[in-house]
Amino acid sequence: MRGSRLAALAGLAGAALWIGLAFFPPDWGVPGTQAYERYQTWNRLWAPALVLMAIGMAASSMAGVAGEPRLAGRALVGFSLALLVMAAGNAAEFWLFTDLPYDGGSDAPNARSLAWMTFLLGWLGALIAGTVAGLALLRTGGRAVAGWPLALVLVLTIGIGAAATLSYAFQARLTTLPLPISSLYLHFKFGPNSLDKMDLDGDSDGGLD
Repeated sequence: MRGSRLAALAGLAGAALWIGLAFFPPDWGVPGTQAYERYQTWNRLWAPALVLMAIGMAASSMAGVAGEPRLAGRALVGFSLALLVMAAGNAAEFWLFTDLPYDGGSDAPNARSLAWMTFLLGWLGALIAGTVAGLALLRTGGRAVAGWPLALVLVLTIGIGAAATLSYAFQARLTTLPLPISSLYLHFKFGPNSLDKMDLDGDSDGGLD
């Protein structure tokens, strides 16, 4: 159970780091400048935040947070995998290909753009998996309250992204927030202390089997 607690704390830390990064973005600069170095460092912090969130979500699914094990539990596993895809795309973009333009040039055509697209596809997958998990949680009686933020995460993200009354920079920050906030709420609601109390044998609400 100690491992479950540590994993849940990892999820809390990852979601909190994501929210903090979203609120304090640096200015972009041309590669090779100090401004770009700050921008690159900021972006490199997303990968550990995403990995920590993935660990927390995996712990939530294995500990039986979801009352519908074959739907919500597996959706949380999908959520974890999607976060890892996002982390891989981010790491490729700002560690492997950070010195390349997005058109790739002659050395690695489109490599950086593909890394960015990988990140975006992972984000879409996380939004869809989170929504499925949230909708399943709404059917679990006393645990339904934890499902609302996840159930609305895709709708909120699209709604904020489509809002035309906000400045681009502020709108871009807000668009990223429904996912980590819903994850943070889930971990606060069912972890790390409550993870210790859940049945890992799958007798009632927990488990994936």
